[in-house]
Amino acid sequence: MIQYHASLPNFDTTPSAFLVETENILSTTRNIHDSIVASITPLIATFANVVQPLIDCENARLCRLTILPLFATVSKDQELRNPLRAAEKLAVAADTKGLMDKRLALLVAVVAEKWREGKQKLDAQAEWLLKRKHGELSRNGLSIKDETTKERYKGLLAELNSMLVAARKNYPK
Repeated sequence: MIQYHASLPNFDTTPSAFLVETENILSTTRNIHDSIVASITPLIATFANVVQPLIDCENARLCRLTILPLFATVSKDQELRNPLRAAEKLAVAADTKGLMDKRLALLVAVVAEKWREGKQKLDAQAEWLLKRKHGELSRNGLSIKDETTKERYKGLLAELNSMLVAARKNYPK
């Protein structure tokens, strides 16, 4: 389980600090995902060694990254808003890529199958988290069999996310 203690927001930070922090968070997330995939096979995949670390990683990441759109929206300083939007775009792109990771989706699907077959007992919260994570990965294009359609879907998802980030530019106005 990742122990992450979010620091209080610093409203006196530099524009480049947000980009550096975002890149560090995204790098840590990639490393955790790669570690799970490298060390866990479908045979030994469980809620505790696949889904729980993914949930913990997501929670730690979101503790800091959800504040980016808020800062970008409320800051009166254009020099701060632009790097914040760039950091938000990096985070959205990384989220999209992570949700399309077949390796992680396979491990989560195996855990879900073990749970459905009764091979793994989970408490109510763990069941809910497993269903949420499995559904999240399934809904984000991994169930599309045709590679051309899947690539088109990924492109559309990236375009939609880009439009959402661009739309937030108008919030302060």
